[in-house]
Amino acid sequence: MPNKYRNLSQPARHKGEASGAASQSRASRATTRLIVESAHGVLLTKGYAGFTTRAVAEAAGLSPGNLVYHFKTKQDLLRALVTYLIEFYSCRLTKLLQELDIEKGDGMDQLVRYLWMDTTSEEVVRAFRELWVIALKDAVIKNAIDDFYDAVIENVADSLKRLYPNSSFESLRETVYLLTMIIEGSSVLYGTRSDRKVPEERIIKIASQVLGAVARGEIR
Repeated sequence: MPNKYRNLSQPARHKGEASGAASQSRASRATTRLIVESAHGVLLTKGYAGFTTRAVAEAAGLSPGNLVYHFKTKQDLLRALVTYLIEFYSCRLTKLLQELDIEKGDGMDQLVRYLWMDTTSEEVVRAFRELWVIALKDAVIKNAIDDFYDAVIENVADSLKRLYPNSSFESLRETVYLLTMIIEGSSVLYGTRSDRKVPEERIIKIASQVLGAVARGEIR
């Protein structure tokens, strides 16, 4: 066949190859996401002690070999899972901050109440307690979680400027540090037992008042 016909057919073959590669890439990304989401489920139900690549493969409906193709080791999978969870909870928090109704004048109460209820939910209690265990065993994951908290604190402090426009950023950052300690503590005290001697509602009310005072610079 003359070269001119062979050259004319060449671009069409390249286009088909590119299309096939793109389809494979999309399928690979979909499988990777399926694996990570399945890993999340395994972590919640079996905990770190029962977290194995075989258990995740079974939950995802894949063969162990297919999973290993995407994640060579359990550690690789755990790191991908932590990245996924950090992005997931960051998006949830960003959405909440955007929806704070500053016109009602109870934005701090809204923020504390939402974070409290979210943090003491069974899913979040299970997830973060397991993440703390994992962080003690993997420096990369520990640093990722530390960076997550740092980023969240700065993000929330910046968002609080809408509620307290006359407050210094230093006061708002201090407010968020205290808020974070209160919310993390709520998971420990109320995450598995809500019928404490001091009701949750009372603590939420006190916390909102104290945090509001700190944000306004009334407590130095």
